[in-house]
Amino acid sequence: MCRPCAPPTTRTHRSAFPLFQTEPILFLQSLASDWLTALMSAVTRAAYPDVLGALVLVVAFGVNYRAGLILGQAVLWTELVTGLLKELAALPRPSDVDSRVGTMLGGVPNGAPFTAAGGKGFFDLPDPRATAAVRLTPNASFGFPSSAVSTATAFWGGTALAFRSSRLLAMSGAIITVTALSRLYLGRHFIADVAGGMVLGGAVLGSLRRSAVKPMWYFRSPLWPPVLALLPLVALLVLPHIDPGSAGGLSGLYVARILTDGRRLPADRARLWQRIARVGIAIALYVAVAASVGLLLRTVAIDADPAMAEYLGTAVTVFTVFWGGVRVSELLHLYRRLA
Repeated sequence: MCRPCAPPTTRTHRSAFPLFQTEPILFLQSLASDWLTALMSAVTRAAYPDVLGALVLVVAFGVNYRAGLILGQAVLWTELVTGLLKELAALPRPSDVDSRVGTMLGGVPNGAPFTAAGGKGFFDLPDPRATAAVRLTPNASFGFPSSAVSTATAFWGGTALAFRSSRLLAMSGAIITVTALSRLYLGRHFIADVAGGMVLGGAVLGSLRRSAVKPMWYFRSPLWPPVLALLPLVALLVLPHIDPGSAGGLSGLYVARILTDGRRLPADRARLWQRIARVGIAIALYVAVAASVGLLLRTVAIDADPAMAEYLGTAVTVFTVFWGGVRVSELLHLYRRLA
């Protein structure tokens, strides 16, 4: 005879690592210690725009000017698209949907009115009530995709691509992975957010891949360079949620590339002290021009439109650094031309 069958039980399927679940974050935070939090905070800080911008200048003026232009382009386009997607998706962060998630980066206690309101299945979004509450919050900070991960992917992946180095590729993969883990550990992002950031950064790099090896085809046309310089401004005027700083930086970068390409991009075998001096000149130009442009815009009251003021200020600053930095360095004989 058959053994009696056990009565059927109702089981709710829960994937081990759903894209918008807070349990993986809570697990990482259960390992928290002072040194680990300090380390993860430092890793996250290294992916901020000001740090990556400084690294772009180091590459452009200290290592290879064309590679620096490519990296600046990749980071700025990634920032612009990431900001747009964040506002369009308007999805909450883990600390918004689960009061158990620690806000470890800011040190402020989590006062979210929800607990375990993340996704249940693998592809489930967070609880609609939590999402709606965040969207109604003034100046809400949305999570998807992760800007820290997307820009880290664009910069470090672009560095490995530009220099075609397997060692840089391995190092870049490690940095991007640790950056993603830091965003999870600090409670700032879901797994979906960091995965989306990696995909977005990789997509931008894919679109710029040829320029890491030789000039893109549109730079051989007299029409396309001015169009590319104006495109970020058109996007700012036409599309919602475009970051004016990223748009201005792209316009300034493209104009600098147009003028520098016309004079031949500098290729050199300069000594270490010359490279360090060039980086110092670029950073000094950035600080001086950013302060001067800000003062000028306030004086002539253009900042009645804050977005346009930020666009113009960033465009002028980036252009002056990338074009003026080369000109000043050449006048001071800090470039040693290849024979």
